[in-house]
Amino acid sequence: EQGEVLLEISIDAAGAVSGVAVVSSSGYTALDDAAVKAVRRAKFVPAKSEGRAVSGRVRLTLAFRLKSR
Repeated sequence: EQGEVLLEISIDAAGAVSGVAVVSSSGYTALDDAAVKAVRRAKFVPAKSEGRAVSGRVRLTLAFRLKSR
């Protein structure tokens, strides 16, 4: 299976993921679930406003590709 998953990620002021939503599915539940699981474990650099860390949202596309040998 291969495909791309578009996620919308909510990030808190500490850089932790506070929410993840699939915006556009790869068409494969296993890939969508793997993308969400990977992002939930990630740590991000939070956005800044007036020099202070703030919460925010970002969209991220994760691509799953098969490599030929």
